[in-house]
Amino acid sequence: MKSLCIAAVAALTTVATAQEVTILGTMRNKDQGQIVFTLIKSECKDGQHLVYTTGNGGEIGIFGCYAYVNGQMFVLWNDGSMYSYPVDGFEFSADAERLIRQRK
Repeated sequence: MKSLCIAAVAALTTVATAQEVTILGTMRNKDQGQIVFTLIKSECKDGQHLVYTTGNGGEIGIFGCYAYVNGQMFVLWNDGSMYSYPVDGFEFSADAERLIRQRK
């Protein structure tokens, strides 16, 4: 399962366009909200995409840019902090899952 997740994340972050899938997927954060990984380029550098957090009430917390490297989502948050998150806890969006099925 982990290798399938890794392959899917790698394929979607390098091939899909924002018109096909806007939200790649999510994972829970410590505030019982979510970390939302998108395929939106925004002001992120080449190969990176927009990521943001939500609180348990849905409020937007912080923005940043992420890149997928070796089974990890590396995030540089706009407050200057950097974290890595394993793809194990990653939940694909319905649109991303549809795209994965179409590419099989």
